[in-house]
Amino acid sequence: MVLVDGKDLPATTQVLLGAREATEAFTAGAAAATRQESPACPGGICPGIGNSFYLPAINALEVRTGGTEVFKNRSLDGGCIQLSGAALSDRNFNSADSMQKLISKTMTELDMTGSYRDKALTVEGTAQAMTGSSSHLTTEFHSTHMDITAVTHVVDFLDNDECSGADNLSQEFLKQFSSLAAIDPKAVENSAQWYPYVQFLEDFGSHVMMQQYIGSRFQQWESSTSSTDGIEWKLEAKACGMVEGTQLGGGWSVSACANFTEEEIAEAMRLSTASRRLILGGTDSTRAELLKEVSKNTLDEFIDSAENGDQPVRFAYKPIWHFLYRAYSPGCQEGDPDSCENLQRAANLQAAYEGWKAVECPHESDGRDRSYQSMEIAGTTSLGINTYACHVSKTGCRADDDCSGGTSCFCYGASCIDRGNILTGTELYRDKVRGTREGNVREGVNDSCSYVFLAGCKCDETWAGGLPDRYLYEQGVSKLLHP
Repeated sequence: MVLVDGKDLPATTQVLLGAREATEAFTAGAAAATRQESPACPGGICPGIGNSFYLPAINALEVRTGGTEVFKNRSLDGGCIQLSGAALSDRNFNSADSMQKLISKTMTELDMTGSYRDKALTVEGTAQAMTGSSSHLTTEFHSTHMDITAVTHVVDFLDNDECSGADNLSQEFLKQFSSLAAIDPKAVENSAQWYPYVQFLEDFGSHVMMQQYIGSRFQQWESSTSSTDGIEWKLEAKACGMVEGTQLGGGWSVSACANFTEEEIAEAMRLSTASRRLILGGTDSTRAELLKEVSKNTLDEFIDSAENGDQPVRFAYKPIWHFLYRAYSPGCQEGDPDSCENLQRAANLQAAYEGWKAVECPHESDGRDRSYQSMEIAGTTSLGINTYACHVSKTGCRADDDCSGGTSCFCYGASCIDRGNILTGTELYRDKVRGTREGNVREGVNDSCSYVFLAGCKCDETWAGGLPDRYLYEQGVSKLLHP
């Protein structure tokens, strides 16, 4: 249940995995009346809020209090950090029957959007830590977790011109950012152009923590790559057994646990799974007791200590380039060259993360040193900012030497381009060089080769029966880049 100013919010706002509407209600209705102090924000500083983190390398569901200081004003009394009262409580199970679904749910939990490839990269560390499986897994996967949460406050970093504008950027962060070399438009495909931007993201962070929920939270995760029958309910039963034990009288943690018999829980406990427990927030003493023993009393006391919670239990993020666009677009629109250079650097960071890293777009050449995959400039905005794409070539033969077989011609050789692996989470395919004879005559890219009387097998370089020239990634253009 979610309450703001004593009123129950609509059911759609009461789901922890994505509570943006609830958060807007918190900040709109409760901030002014809330005293701007919290045990989670000693000295008026809420550790981690307004700082940046490289999310692919961490478990984003755990407490994060470090990161890179991106903004100077990050205190409750400085006007850019706002503490709001809230009342949210929930006890339920959340499940995913594929890695793709888990990734989407986790991104919603972190209040972020993006292409599937962006999401898979962003939650890479989180998926590995919480489930023991890679976020790039495409085979059988199931995960469920018991989630018991109470939230009493929400901390927000205010995303406005004053707080996320250029004047509030940390001088040390700005020094590092402004030192990034420009990407040479004539060498966009070169990895040396992108490495400094990838390194910057890894060193100084890809996403800024925008929000913290304060309270208490207990989660029991169970994940498996097994395809055994009934794996979904077995994972739920095992989570119940891990928390409540196997004796009758269950249901004191989450009511659904009362639905399982002793035998069902005992059977589930024998299942090999990746188990992970999260205990976030509450107070030092209630956390300590819960860590010693999970019982009805210790769990209830921990959840009931949410009002005095001294840790955040949930986090929301935005990509770092979002703030850099906001900071430097106004100056660039006014013709300031330094602002335009920094605006281009921000666009480069976005493409380095989404294109170079998430889609994985290194330069690939065939055996004749002709490119078939590379980053390239996709366009230029009205402010003169280059945007990027990951281009892959059309499939088919590229030279007569790619066509062999006497009067029955096949495409294979140094530069025969065939359909490669699918880009996970999309309907797009990579390219590959076909080095061996495959398939039947006129099948697939073999059809790009044909027999010419007395001349042998010849390549039709204009053949269009396969995959066309296409983009695996095309950078989205922010209105701040193209006002």
